[in-house]
Amino acid sequence: MSNLPTAQPAPLSPTPQQVADAAEITRIVMESADPAATAARVLDLIAAEKNQPLVGHAAMRCGVLAWCVQTGDHEWHESAHVQVAQECGYESSGHDHAANPYIDVKLIAEDDRETGVRGAGATVALGDCDLTADGLRREAAKILAAVPRLLAMAAMLDGKPAYVPPTTWIDAAEVRTAGANGPVFSAYLHTPTEHETGTADNATSLVVVPGATMDAELDVDGGRDLREQLVTFLPRLDAMIAVLAAKARVSA
Repeated sequence: MSNLPTAQPAPLSPTPQQVADAAEITRIVMESADPAATAARVLDLIAAEKNQPLVGHAAMRCGVLAWCVQTGDHEWHESAHVQVAQECGYESSGHDHAANPYIDVKLIAEDDRETGVRGAGATVALGDCDLTADGLRREAAKILAAVPRLLAMAAMLDGKPAYVPPTTWIDAAEVRTAGANGPVFSAYLHTPTEHETGTADNATSLVVVPGATMDAELDVDGGRDLREQLVTFLPRLDAMIAVLAAKARVSA
């Protein structure tokens, strides 16, 4: 039997394209809002593609809380951030909105050394406040409620006339979707006449009419279009609700 050493395969050298791709991935990770969380997700995708865990990768991830993006030994647990930063077009070293988002939310928890419970007391960190799940839902509801008013301000700045809520089904505000044979639904304000009810003093109500009778299966563009229509509809709905509220105050 020969004692000659077995020839070892030559190590693979990355192609110029692979080197460029790696550099681009590194840039994306480092410029993300949360590099550690982004890097972990990239490694997860690679592991899933290889259909096997990466060496050392599983050990790096937190084994206590599924949402924790901290790696290695740690007592403080933290999720990826949800951030919204302003973009005003005047970014500079002394004027960096990306570094100071006006919405910055994350899940946090800490191991309790006295009881030995790991990941104890999980809460939501919003600004300098810790919230429960219900507390976060309340804050999210406030943000959603403010969106139509912000869009209305933008319309005012554009010099567009104030929206007049419709009072007949002919002028009703509609939401449509591709593939449907009509609006998904429409809404308008209705005040019954004395002829309809026999009385002169009739309350105004918001009438919501379902429209489309054909199911629609949307692609990405269709989904985005539906979302844009819903965003446009919300300020109109807000205007109708404001009319109802004003009438209710007068009659109270």
